[in-house]
Amino acid sequence: MTFLPTFAPMTPLACLIACSLVVCLVGCGNGDHGPDEASVKSAFAIFATCDTQGWIEPCGCASGQSGGLSRRASLIEQLAGQDDRLLVSVGGAAMGNQPYDVAKFNAIVAGEEQMGYQVHNIGVSEIGLPLPETDKLTFISTNLSQRDARVRPSVLITMGGWRILVLGVVSPSLVLKETEVETPDRAILNAIDEQKEPHDCVVVLAYMNQNELRELAASVPEVDVIIGGKTGQSIAPTQSGRTLLTAVSNKGKFVARVHSGQTGLNWKADLHEVTSEYEEDAVQQANLKAFRQRLADFDFSASQTSFVSAPSRDDNQFVGSDACQSCHEEDTEIWKGTTHAHAWKTLEEVGAHVDSSCQRCHTVGFGGAGGFVNRQSSMNRIDVGCESCHGPSSKHVADENVKTPWLAADSCLACHDHENSPHFEYDSYWQQVEHGNTESNDAIR
Repeated sequence: MTFLPTFAPMTPLACLIACSLVVCLVGCGNGDHGPDEASVKSAFAIFATCDTQGWIEPCGCASGQSGGLSRRASLIEQLAGQDDRLLVSVGGAAMGNQPYDVAKFNAIVAGEEQMGYQVHNIGVSEIGLPLPETDKLTFISTNLSQRDARVRPSVLITMGGWRILVLGVVSPSLVLKETEVETPDRAILNAIDEQKEPHDCVVVLAYMNQNELRELAASVPEVDVIIGGKTGQSIAPTQSGRTLLTAVSNKGKFVARVHSGQTGLNWKADLHEVTSEYEEDAVQQANLKAFRQRLADFDFSASQTSFVSAPSRDDNQFVGSDACQSCHEEDTEIWKGTTHAHAWKTLEEVGAHVDSSCQRCHTVGFGGAGGFVNRQSSMNRIDVGCESCHGPSSKHVADENVKTPWLAADSCLACHDHENSPHFEYDSYWQQVEHGNTESNDAIR
């Protein structure tokens, strides 16, 4: 015979306690799920860059150059440590809208995706560009009235248990007049009001100039963090009311780190330069190699880049250094002993000879009438030849009484700018290539 236990009737209070115990046991199970994820908060860091401007890597013309995706990846990995990280671009990754520029933009986005970027704001250079296919990166724009179907007005990201509403705006003063764009502060406030899902903080990526950024920070106290760009130089983290404001710019050479704090959302930020001290990341180097292979395959002409303005209507054309040799034999021999005469080889040694950005300063007459077009059609216009300094010389070759059109001393800075030759000083550089009659300016025409 089986005996069943008997129970006395339960009071209402006892019943409530028993039911609570059952709910607890069902909710906790055997500990597989743990506590509610929303209640678990931990520190995280936002890493932001802006205005890469096609600077996928330093050109290498000078030592100590900053920037580049390879070094950026190493810097972020070193700074992030064990914290959760959110990588974002404020915009300005491209440098133009020609086929070459689109190819480079795609390579930069691929590099961002490999690095772990989750959000890319549409800056001025991205407007109108075909956006690359991506599964991991979200393009956003909160105030552009007309957006690509894949561009979202906002994105809600969970990081460290926190729910972060990320918005992105571009300055109306920087876009073309025909581009319909809403006032940034109004667009931001509307987006916050329309957000249906709960969020713990609001982060705005703002492609705006310095004064506009400060005005924006003062007008939207509902925003926790504003990270800006297109400021010419970076802005050290500052507090505007309850809003933390900082900005990074200049070819992606700086990274802003915005830290949530160890307890609660106690925002702190700092800026870091992507210097040559950081190692080249292997994944990003592979991405660069793949990009250069695409350049080799396409062999873009000068007219397919943003480096060439409208073609000149002048019938004076580039004719190549060989045309100068018969009359300027001694000067030609001096030129052959300079690095100018071997400028193309320096590109080949590092695999950069396929890149139009490098070709423009290592060839004769890039994109000009009779000048360098691409590798397939104009290898007779490589190196920094006579006309790189003296200008197109078909008229001078036909009639020696017609002077070459450029004053050579004025041509140097076209390539020897602050980026490529930060220590350029004409007198000392001229001594390395000195030729002709140097007693008058006419001698170096």
